[in-house]
Amino acid sequence: MSNPLKKQWRSLKRGQPGRRFKARYDAGRNARKDASWGFKVFRLARIIMALALVAVGIVLMFIPGPAVLFFLLAGSLLAAESLMIANVLDWAELRMRAAFSWLKRHWIKLHLAGKMAVTGLAATAAGGCAYAAYRIMVG
Repeated sequence: MSNPLKKQWRSLKRGQPGRRFKARYDAGRNARKDASWGFKVFRLARIIMALALVAVGIVLMFIPGPAVLFFLLAGSLLAAESLMIANVLDWAELRMRAAFSWLKRHWIKLHLAGKMAVTGLAATAAGGCAYAAYRIMVG
């Protein structure tokens, strides 16, 4: 596996939750010490790619789409360059894991009628957001 992005993704997946982005930043900082010209070009390309992903995420915020995914990908790329972003992502990951764990525990306890009601409310809210986005875009 010679692709540097694949290597970084694998190390990110193997990392400990709440510390993986800081570890990625530290690895990037160590690699910058003996950086060759090619590595500096790669760093610049990574930053440009992250900014492009942020731009796509901003566009997708106003139309129904997976904007959050683009923001997460951009944040992951920028975490190798910024300690502050790495710390924020580690903090957010722990909070999101706790929230999803809480939701999963409560979802399992719900009866079928409760699950249907929650699903119906979520679908109604999503439809309302889609309609509001349409009204904003059309005028």
